[in-house]
Amino acid sequence: LFRSLAAMTSTSTRYLTVAVALASAALVEAQKKGGKTKECAASDGISPMLVMMVGLLTLVIITLLLFVREASNKPEKRVAILGAMPPEIAMLKKHVQNIGEIVVNPFLTMYTGSLHGKDVVFASPGVGMVFAATAVTTMIDKYDIVAVIFTGVAGGLKPKTKVGDIILAADVINYDMDVTAFVPFPGASFKRGELPFISWREYPADPRLLELAQAAPHGKVGVTTGRIVTGSEFVTVPRKKALKNVWKDLGDPDAVEMECAAIAQVCKCYNVPFLGLRALSDNLEGDANDDFNAFTEEAADNLWYVVDHVVKGM
Repeated sequence: LFRSLAAMTSTSTRYLTVAVALASAALVEAQKKGGKTKECAASDGISPMLVMMVGLLTLVIITLLLFVREASNKPEKRVAILGAMPPEIAMLKKHVQNIGEIVVNPFLTMYTGSLHGKDVVFASPGVGMVFAATAVTTMIDKYDIVAVIFTGVAGGLKPKTKVGDIILAADVINYDMDVTAFVPFPGASFKRGELPFISWREYPADPRLLELAQAAPHGKVGVTTGRIVTGSEFVTVPRKKALKNVWKDLGDPDAVEMECAAIAQVCKCYNVPFLGLRALSDNLEGDANDDFNAFTEEAADNLWYVVDHVVKGM
């Protein structure tokens, strides 16, 4: 609320400040002229104070009109939905109505439209945390984002999960962030994934959004609410096993991917509700590359019903 008021009144406040300054200057000038002003007033039949008050009132009216105009031009409320790759937003392109296209730069195109009567903006900014963070920051800067949903595929880290299964992120951690060897002062210690000095590590899902996701129709695929971890590495099956001690330090997460924690951290910075959804394109068996290529689109499509249900319920 305060952020919206500040955005609406910034220009109006400047005009009001100018109005007050001009009125004050006029009053001081009138006081300096003293008797001369009174003589003019007597001869003209008009009070100098009345002139100043009319001028001040005019400026206040102009300021109020500007306030109304700014209020009407405030950013649109929208739900932001992101998936790193085009297949991860393909179902959105099929179902979102009145789609408009905004080319931000050669690497980011945003699409606007409506879904279940809700205004949405969605994009596939590319693989990795930098592209993801850039895209969601751009959306938050341009629109009044009421929630961010990140959807797409991930690699499974639990033995019983299957390709296509859905992981609803209870929270996410950036496992690339490792300052465990950093001792800035005696007795200092940090966990893997923790940002120094501000103690940010786990980025939880918004409870209401998570509740909606849990109530969504899931078909025949398995659904787990758990922890998702984010890094800058495509983790093959051998690497998943080699990193078992890292996973243990992170609380035995359910899935690993390359964007979610970056989105969640930006949302925390701007106090925007966040939800991370992942469908498994590979697990602890087979070949992660082959499975990824074969099942990415199918796994991403499994999440459509969750995204649709969450937006509808908001």
